[in-house]
Amino acid sequence: MHDLQTILSMKREVSDRIKKAQEELHALEVVERMMCERAGPNSAKEIQPKQYRTLTQHQAIGDVLEKAGGPLTAADIAERLQRGGYPFKSKDPKGPIYAALKKDLDNPHPRYFFEKKGQIVVFGLVKREQADVAGAS
Repeated sequence: MHDLQTILSMKREVSDRIKKAQEELHALEVVERMMCERAGPNSAKEIQPKQYRTLTQHQAIGDVLEKAGGPLTAADIAERLQRGGYPFKSKDPKGPIYAALKKDLDNPHPRYFFEKKGQIVVFGLVKREQADVAGAS
């Protein structure tokens, strides 16, 4: 009987800590929202928690590159996807992102382009108008 009371007491304590953590998380989300609103229209381009949780890999990568407004490294893309809650299966998401971006380059109508800046490889989003013009020439 004493063991059961101990377990019930521990369960209540954990439940109370969870409730407090949820309240703290909610307060942080409110403050974050207020800060984004105060930052103005460019704050809409910020990556929100959980925003990439339900998107495909290419949808999420495309959104990251669009919001960045220019090319990024695979590591930068992976970091932003992690902040946005993308569900990676790999412990080092940079590798799978790099592989997906490079594989896309083999498509007849790739979504991404890459360029080398010294020793660094960056990837950008192909604008459809540019791709259509390039394909027509």
